[in-house]
Amino acid sequence: LKPVESDRLKVSVERVRELLGKKAPDTDQQPEMNGLLAAVGKPLQRLTVEKNGRLQLISFDAVVYFELVDRKIMVNTYDGSHPCHGLATLDDVEARVDNLPFLRVNRSAVVNLDRVREFSPWTGGKYTLVLDDDGPTELTLSRGRVKDFKQRLGL
Repeated sequence: LKPVESDRLKVSVERVRELLGKKAPDTDQQPEMNGLLAAVGKPLQRLTVEKNGRLQLISFDAVVYFELVDRKIMVNTYDGSHPCHGLATLDDVEARVDNLPFLRVNRSAVVNLDRVREFSPWTGGKYTLVLDDDGPTELTLSRGRVKDFKQRLGL
């Protein structure tokens, strides 16, 4: 089933080999098979968004923050807010940006930490983040995520 996970694909290929009674492929074919398995399921390093009625690919560097609006993921960049294609929830967003400088700051937003201009304490252990977009946008950092935020900043 899509999306294909390389570990699960390897298990399935081995199961088929056993059923067919064949041994592992020749060593000449092994590097080719490993390359195929490594490429399967690997997401693009860009996002698909709708801009001006067309689907466009944008870099994660261009993203200021992701936001959940009316059950739809919106990608906020310097040139506006655009619907995101391929990501249905903020959990999907978090999984996709796992090794990138993004952090979920509350129930409805994932922020590019490189785009945080300043932050300050607010009420109830929460913080206010000011982003470096045109707004400038202010988002609330929930108190349960303050520790992760400070840790990611090295504080």
